[in-house]
Parts: sequence; structure tokens; C-alpha cells
Amino acid sequence: MAENSSVRAAQILLQNDLGFQPKLLQVLKGGIFAWRDAGFNLESGLAVESKNKKLALWARLKHR
Repeated sequence: MAENSSVRAAQILLQNDLGFQPKLLQVLKGGIFAWRDAGFNLESGLAVESKNKKLALWARLKHR
């Protein structure tokens, strides 16, 4: 549950403070699985642009 609230807080920050469009946050909502399903390599960065600002989101596959 704490992970979900952290993701939601990140979404609110990106949308309200940085002006990201909700459609650009769809990958964030789904987490790592949505990133993979969208065709992004889990070991690479996903760059999203909005109003001359870039935010790089990094996902790393964790092994137990």
C-alpha cells in the first residue's frame, strides 16, 4: 500500500508542479509492468518532456 501512495504522490507532483499531461503518466500508474508492456527496456531510462523540462524515470529489475 505504501508503494501505491508513493506512486500517486509522484503522479500528483508531475502533473501539478511540472505540468505533465495525464496521458504521459499512464506508464507511471502501471509501474514496472506497464513500462515493459509499453516496450521500454527495464534497464534503460524513460524520458518524458513537458514545457522544455525533462524528467528521466529509471526502473531496475530487482532479483531476490
